[in-house]
Amino acid sequence: MKRHCVFLLSLICIVVTLSEAAQAQEKPNFRHQLSIGIGYWSLNDFKPNTYSSDYDLQWGYGSHAYHNAQYYKEATYHPPLFDVNYRYLHSKHWAFGVTAGFHTYYQKGKEIASGSTVHEERETNLSLVGSARYYWRTKNWVRTYSEMGIGPSLRWKKSFYDESYEKKFKPTVHLTILGIEVGNSHVIGFGEFGLGAFGVFRGGIGYRF
Repeated sequence: MKRHCVFLLSLICIVVTLSEAAQAQEKPNFRHQLSIGIGYWSLNDFKPNTYSSDYDLQWGYGSHAYHNAQYYKEATYHPPLFDVNYRYLHSKHWAFGVTAGFHTYYQKGKEIASGSTVHEERETNLSLVGSARYYWRTKNWVRTYSEMGIGPSLRWKKSFYDESYEKKFKPTVHLTILGIEVGNSHVIGFGEFGLGAFGVFRGGIGYRF
């Protein structure tokens, strides 16, 4: 009986060892990752209106619009932002990358009688952010992480009363408070909650190689 138990335990140990070795051989060692993402509510969306009310009165907006009934402002439109990313998977817990993102929002001023657009306020941001990511959990199909990035952003801005766009470089940041990455092969999916240039909520797909 004792000999059978020893043999059985030895057989189990051999099977487990061979199984783990086979899984280790099958698991690829990825070093690079390309991804595309879509985000909502960028840091650039949360800005106070700094344009003078005198211009609103001049063009018939604001309180004056109720008297002459000529013009009105539509609600500001915030489309989702898009980004592409390259990341180098340095080790089990650390990865470093760069992300290029595009984001725009605008508001139109229209004539009440005809409904035609008279003026438009628009801002477009092109950001390039370098970042460091730390993976908290790296087992199986699910990985969790946090990430911090900083870089320059090129802004094109035009108010209701400008005839041309103003161009300006400014610093921008992005903080991923919690990210979840799913997939154990070449193709992965991810979702994030954070704050900064690429949105409060962000998700997308990636390819590792």
